[in-house]
Amino acid sequence: MATLPLSLIFAFKNRPKCVITRAQYVKVMAWQEVTAKRSNELGSPTRRKSSIQELVFLEDDVQALNEAFPQGEKADTSWAVTVLFYLAKLVFGILGLALSIIWLLHIIVFMLVNPPAFPFLNQVFIQLDSAWGLLGTTAFAIFCYYLIMSVISGEMHSIHPMKYQGTLMNSFLFNVAIILLCSTR
Repeated sequence: MATLPLSLIFAFKNRPKCVITRAQYVKVMAWQEVTAKRSNELGSPTRRKSSIQELVFLEDDVQALNEAFPQGEKADTSWAVTVLFYLAKLVFGILGLALSIIWLLHIIVFMLVNPPAFPFLNQVFIQLDSAWGLLGTTAFAIFCYYLIMSVISGEMHSIHPMKYQGTLMNSFLFNVAIILLCSTR
């Protein structure tokens, strides 16, 4: 339950701080071209595997470079959207951290103690439902959705990471099985 908020907060921490100059962009792109050419050389199977990993890292570097040096007609707008995107990640990371702490408190207070010491979130949802008809249901849905998103985030970062057009079918099925397991009672 910690990987989702922490990954969002660390993404904000490691964001591009300012737009880089054209000279810096050209210098980094030249270095990335040299790295790509070196990775494309054929060699032993272990060399090919390491070159595939280098290409994956290179793709990530190119994406980060494109965030730091927006191009096109609306480069200023693109940079503003990037800044707002990282600020939203920080806000959702802090909210997610609060939700994780509340979930952990509920697990400790209500689930681990037999008989339950206090109906922590249960009572909160009932009180919210009595205040307004759908408020408790909406809060419950937000907590459940956050729990599933935490499972997806934590599971896909560590066991079988998913990458666009780079995930094997068995990894995809394993991820789906874990999500289904966590979403059932």
